[in-house]
Amino acid sequence: MLVNRSTPDCTEVTPDCPVSGSIYGYAPNIAASYAFAISFGLCALIQFIQMLKWRMWSFGIAVILGAISEVIGYIGRIILHSNAYSSAGFETQICTLTMAPAFWSAAIYLTLKHEVNVLGPKFSPLKAKWYPYIFVTCDLISLSLQGAGGGLAATATTSQGSAIGSNVMMAGIVWQVATLMCAVAVAVLCIAHPGYCFKQMRGETPKSTVEDTVLLEQKTEYNGGHSMA
Repeated sequence: MLVNRSTPDCTEVTPDCPVSGSIYGYAPNIAASYAFAISFGLCALIQFIQMLKWRMWSFGIAVILGAISEVIGYIGRIILHSNAYSSAGFETQICTLTMAPAFWSAAIYLTLKHEVNVLGPKFSPLKAKWYPYIFVTCDLISLSLQGAGGGLAATATTSQGSAIGSNVMMAGIVWQVATLMCAVAVAVLCIAHPGYCFKQMRGETPKSTVEDTVLLEQKTEYNGGHSMA
């Protein structure tokens, strides 16, 4: 929750500018901020190693960017702990922590094509190759709205300007959640399709396997270079 500053002239905590008057009204917990920054940093490192091992570049890059954004965001929180009035700390954390989930959503959308191929393309309302293009484009729209809203909120000098930025950010978040729910609906549609369920009850498994999809993505990215996974 954002609150109004004590005064626009406050740049650090003083008797006239208490922590309670800062934009959040409190100093972020330093231990939690360090713990999350280190955890997401380790996640980024592990994902980087896995990306090199399995050569799943597009999925790996999206996950790593999300983790790095979280690390940067919690560094901003650490700065805010030292100075609750730090503009740099606030701007850093509000932009990166808000946008980080969008990168992970993109990673999910990149796997949706392969999920459809494994579960059964004939159960999907669209051809599997179209899902990354549709959902990643929607995710970019969400990322743009959240970035623009974060920038407006971070640079606002009035409560009205801050409210506008927050509303734009919220619109981006709502768009992101709606897009994610549509992606989940597609996956559920394939899983819950009577044809797929009947095959599962008979003990049959789809011809495609997870290993097949990994090899397919490696081949596609090796040959196409810039093709979307």
